[in-house]
Amino acid sequence: MISLIDGNNFYVSCERVFNPKLRNKPVVVLSNNDGCVVSRSDEAKKLGIKMGQPFFEIKPFIKKHDIKYFSSNYSLYGDMSARIIKTLEQFSPEIEMYSIDEAFIDLSHVSQEKLHEFGWKIKNTVYQHTGIPCGIGISFTKSLAKVANKIAKKSAKAKGVLALYEQSHITEALKRTEIGDLWGIGRKYAKKLKENGVNSALEYRNLEIDWLRKNLTINGVHLAQELHGISCLDLELFHEPKKSITVSRSFGRAQSDFNDIFSALANHTAVACRKLRQEGLEAQYFCIYLATSYHKENFFSDSINIRLPYYTSFTPEYLKYGLIALKKIFKENKMYKKCGILLFDLKSKSTLPSHLFDFRNLEQENALISTIDQINNRNGASSINFADLFINKNWTPQRAHVSKKYTTNLNELILAR
Repeated sequence: MISLIDGNNFYVSCERVFNPKLRNKPVVVLSNNDGCVVSRSDEAKKLGIKMGQPFFEIKPFIKKHDIKYFSSNYSLYGDMSARIIKTLEQFSPEIEMYSIDEAFIDLSHVSQEKLHEFGWKIKNTVYQHTGIPCGIGISFTKSLAKVANKIAKKSAKAKGVLALYEQSHITEALKRTEIGDLWGIGRKYAKKLKENGVNSALEYRNLEIDWLRKNLTINGVHLAQELHGISCLDLELFHEPKKSITVSRSFGRAQSDFNDIFSALANHTAVACRKLRQEGLEAQYFCIYLATSYHKENFFSDSINIRLPYYTSFTPEYLKYGLIALKKIFKENKMYKKCGILLFDLKSKSTLPSHLFDFRNLEQENALISTIDQINNRNGASSINFADLFINKNWTPQRAHVSKKYTTNLNELILAR
């Protein structure tokens, strides 16, 4: 049996943990640059606020209904997610972290008659340890666990926990699940299925295999088998090594100055290289790009690929060549809105052969970058950095309403009186 644990309105719930005054109040969390709504409390949903709704459009509505709003605080959300995963480890050794607010865990060691009780134990423990309410769906396959989880979060009778193992209950659950709400069915396929008279998950499960293979590929066949209780999607307990790493952000406001843009690129480069080292990888190729606003006239963008002399994860090497590359693609008198870096052709550091003509002092480079990483891991991501990252911060995204980093910064700990 497999269980899906899904944090309710996750970003909003994280904000509420450290600000109890937000409970039972309409709350929304905004995307980068405070652009649009990416998380809503149930109270905000009832007022009609939609996911992805632009913030500027609903400002008067937010003021009228006293809706609380926050900029995204990914340091806080990522740490709370890690705490939930740590809590789940006491219930099963096999956990797949599916997203920042969702995880599948193997419950094959729990008897069917105790699944419901076990689900409640998980839900209560996660809430006790983290303060995050979550929905629990349990069934034979990942797809059925998804169906159970969705019903558990909406049903007043289930109250957040639903174990589907009796065939009559599974059939009723699939009958209630609209085809567009089925995991893996996007808008395009949902429209196509409805045109063919398929409106529910139960009707999907009853489709002929040949029809599914012809119209929805092998993935559509696997989904139907999963709804029959035949597992086709194993828990992914080990993540594959990354094939590329991308870091980019839209600027808080348009930039035309070269130094400002290089400052942004240098910060993105430092983050990308840190991710590279965390994965134990090195790269020899990278691409930098910059662009004006896609929504303005005379849209402009350009990019350039760079091949380094050696595979490396040493940040200063990327900064040196990144500066040269940016000078080649930068054009004067343009208002740029975004830049970024893509690292590709990644290889495991442990498998790379030594280079006969490599004259770098690798021992010194490794000692320097390792010390910087240790200091930043202990004291916060940007406690110590390279000079290129500090030219100025005019480019930083707008985050005017961000909450404190309660769990990752010693200077922003919550005060108890």
